[in-house]
Amino acid sequence: MLEILINDVFLVGMMAENAIIDVSAEVLRALGEFGIWLQTLGIIFLVWILFAFISFLMNRRRIAEVYKIKEDMKRIEGKIDKIRNKIDRM
Repeated sequence: MLEILINDVFLVGMMAENAIIDVSAEVLRALGEFGIWLQTLGIIFLVWILFAFISFLMNRRRIAEVYKIKEDMKRIEGKIDKIRNKIDRM
């Protein structure tokens, strides 16, 4: 009888231990899935920053070209104004 009681207590202990291990495994699995989502979001964020940096560099070059054209237009307008003033004096 005592032997059966000890076996029952041992079995209950084993079942409790298995239940705890199962719960901890589920928690670890859930944390792992959450970690994978965080990693995916991190990769998406890095790719977005990379594209933003590349577009910034391209836009900076375009803006520099626009400023050069603007300076050239001011210079040409100045020359046209000088020629117009000479024509008006005649």
